[in-house]
Amino acid sequence: MKIKFIGGCTIGKPNLIVISHNKEGIVLDCGFQYEMPEFDKIDDEIKHIFISHAHADHIGGLTILKRKFPEANIYMSEPTKDIGKITLGSLEIKSKYRIPQSDIEEVMSEVKVLNEGEISKINDEIKVQPISAGHLLGAFSYLLKIDSSYILYTGDISLTNLPLAGQFSPGYQDIDVVISESNFTLGEESFMDSISKIANMVISTIKTKGKVVMPIPAAGRAQEIATFLAYKMIQKEMPYANIYVDGSLKDVIKIYDKYSYKLKGPLKDYYINARSSGIIKAIDDETRKNILNSDTPCIIMTTSANLKHGPSLTYVQNIILDERSLILFTGKVEEKTLAKRILNSKKGELIDFYGVALGRKCNTQLVETNEHGTVGEYLRLLQKSALRGLLLIHGNDIIKDYVTQFLLKEKRGLYLNDPKDFDVINLDYVVRLTKKVAENIDVEIIEFIIEKIVDEIKREYEKTRSLSDAYFIKLIEEQDIYSYIRNKENAKELFFIFFRYATKISYNKDEGWIDFRFVSLILEKVNTIIEEIMGKGITKELFKQLNDTAAKFFKNIILRGGTMKAQLGINIPSKEQLIKTLESFEKNFSVFDVKSPTLDEIEKLCRTEAIQDPSLKINYEKIFGKK
Repeated sequence: MKIKFIGGCTIGKPNLIVISHNKEGIVLDCGFQYEMPEFDKIDDEIKHIFISHAHADHIGGLTILKRKFPEANIYMSEPTKDIGKITLGSLEIKSKYRIPQSDIEEVMSEVKVLNEGEISKINDEIKVQPISAGHLLGAFSYLLKIDSSYILYTGDISLTNLPLAGQFSPGYQDIDVVISESNFTLGEESFMDSISKIANMVISTIKTKGKVVMPIPAAGRAQEIATFLAYKMIQKEMPYANIYVDGSLKDVIKIYDKYSYKLKGPLKDYYINARSSGIIKAIDDETRKNILNSDTPCIIMTTSANLKHGPSLTYVQNIILDERSLILFTGKVEEKTLAKRILNSKKGELIDFYGVALGRKCNTQLVETNEHGTVGEYLRLLQKSALRGLLLIHGNDIIKDYVTQFLLKEKRGLYLNDPKDFDVINLDYVVRLTKKVAENIDVEIIEFIIEKIVDEIKREYEKTRSLSDAYFIKLIEEQDIYSYIRNKENAKELFFIFFRYATKISYNKDEGWIDFRFVSLILEKVNTIIEEIMGKGITKELFKQLNDTAAKFFKNIILRGGTMKAQLGINIPSKEQLIKTLESFEKNFSVFDVKSPTLDEIEKLCRTEAIQDPSLKINYEKIFGKK
């Protein structure tokens, strides 16, 4: 069983993950975000497609994926199916990829609807249980049981209890591997804090008889904010004003009406009240004309969020000359868009509305809301959970690094990885590793074990001049080295310990130089094992680090006979032997894009350190002469 990350490991890329099991492919989400995933990277025959929710970066590529694998079964919730039709029918996706509405209808008609909490048998080896994810009406996380392994795919979740969608409710059962989003904020400002700020801005604008226009995505955030504002009005905590929804929001809000009984948040009853009493109103053409011609204060929420198309353009153009009114953005504003130009403009500055220049007099504000949650909330959830393995995806590197550093200290036995796009990881290895209790083995013990392994491999290598994968893996498994590779730091330690001791044993004492043929062969095998457990992204990083630190490595060999971490007993007697060593290094490691440092680079480092520590001067002069 393997997992391949086609996309979605970082923010801004469409999600698509494939789990391979018995030559069948299981897809977890298939999104669109500025572009489609690289479908040609899919190696398996896809049999099952699970969609977590109806945002474009998770469902936007479904129609095209289904064209490629017409026999695949599709699974999602009923609200996701209905909202998904609107998402797939969005202007950007339909026009860019020329997808007829009939194709969308056909694909969605084949959806197998799943219900929260119900365990469904997909086939003899696979069972799935949908779990409430919060985030958006109908959003699911999926708990998959594949053979005896439990894998949780979170999709997008909400750690805060959202007014309508509620929050992620995973329970605390044992889970082998969690594939988790990480699109959280570092600060402590919650979604509720952010929309309270929005409410205050709206109150100020309504009091000055202005209008508020919120260009906003169609599904999720808009309904949450509208309901919170309606709640404040019903509680008489803000002045009354109609909340109008336009664009594709109108269609989505009808689905919220249809499935209002599935809403889980604390303000779900206020939503029903606001819709039935008319506080939140869907706009028709006649109402739109009346709003545009009226000075009555109101709140207008409409697509598109970045003013690329849709009614938001009309409303913004209508109020841009009104100094009482407010254009309020509630999420990331894309570069090189009209929305960004307006947000960055100064009052009075001319704005080009696709051929019409208008000087902005209205106010503009940006309150970046995050329906996912804060890092603090996420870490508290992880501390309470019984997970044994965690794959961090769908977040920026700063957040992932922060989470990683925390968990390395607090959950030392956890398998922890943040894979890169196109990484392939052997889930059988990972699950086996997570089921084994992690022992706190001292690094010195690992070094001792690896030195013995390298010594045994070298003896076998001298007999056959080759090293089979089977033999190498047998030795690694006998010493349980697999269990040590639980995170990037462990993988890095292992890689460079093998490098050091393979170098030590490859030193030809009689001739005074190092033959790197055996070293490169060892690292090739180590690289394969690390790649199986952690993915190719980390192995590329390790060889890059070897490349970047090679000059320092040779500096330490020359001056100290070893590295900063281990005395290797290496004595290179002359510049000629150093040149021969560097040539061997270049010849054997160029296949990994690792280059030998130059003599000048090494000499400069050696000279600087010899000046700082005169006891090293004799070793420096032995190679480079007196200067």
